[in-house]
Amino acid sequence: VLLVICIEMLSSLILVRVIPNKNVGYDARVNADTYKEQDKLWLKDYYKEFLKTHILWKPYVYWRYAPFKGRYTNINEDGLRKTWNNDKKPLDISPSKRIFVFGGSTIWGTGARDDFTIPSFVSRILNLEKGLHVEVSNFGQSGYVTTQEFITLFILLQNGQITDLVIFYDGVNDC
Repeated sequence: VLLVICIEMLSSLILVRVIPNKNVGYDARVNADTYKEQDKLWLKDYYKEFLKTHILWKPYVYWRYAPFKGRYTNINEDGLRKTWNNDKKPLDISPSKRIFVFGGSTIWGTGARDDFTIPSFVSRILNLEKGLHVEVSNFGQSGYVTTQEFITLFILLQNGQITDLVIFYDGVNDC
């Protein structure tokens, strides 16, 4: 049995070294039927870029995305995904309201460009369609569960980052 295991491991190493992987940077989600045909123009490049992102250890919540700058995905120094927010502030508008959005990969926006995540849509609808001036922050992180999100919110509040509204979008990761 030990001999068979050794042969299997050795042959795997030889195959990895000898046969080049033509799918480096490929992600099978590119073929998902949720994407329209026009999405195929950016989707392969998006997933190549996505596979370059990585996570860092973060006390109390275990991980958060590392800073990253790309064409489709941008993550700031706090590990937060870029969210569309209206930079044009009319002079006669009341002070902006802050909205924090928490969740897992759905909120983070896996498979979506920065301006097309759920928090970006919330910001765009409230700012442009409803005429409100809000600033939405995407605190989504792939794989996060409600406990990690509550801890993140508590840390934010302890550090004086006060919000007017908190949205939690959870489910699958908590099962």
